[in-house]
Amino acid sequence: MLARGVGLAAVASHAIGSATVERLMAVLPMVVGGPGRPWGDRPGRWELAGMAVGLAGVVLPAQGRSFNASTVGLMAIAGATLMWSLGSVLQTTKLPLAAGPMGFASEMLCGGAVLMLISMILGEPYS
Repeated sequence: MLARGVGLAAVASHAIGSATVERLMAVLPMVVGGPGRPWGDRPGRWELAGMAVGLAGVVLPAQGRSFNASTVGLMAIAGATLMWSLGSVLQTTKLPLAAGPMGFASEMLCGGAVLMLISMILGEPYS
């Protein structure tokens, strides 16, 4: 979840503006609702209301502005959103984390290690 979601979001932020990335990532709760359905995870009435308020909070400030984005950036942010939502669903249903802070720490360490390996394979400069 972290390696793919955060990694693709970083790729997208190089191709499209950070405000666009932020707006597209804000729809993540709605995207999580899709992959959760096969495991019987359906959002309740208050959750749907919260999603609507959140969506309005993202859409209203963007009114009247043009939407410019590269295809690569849009594909990367769509992939990031999908990977993050799928990881969130799997984490709560099929692949639970260890209990307490150790679960979050192991998730961060593994995600960081995978991203570091990918950057070394791609030959990205580091300092």
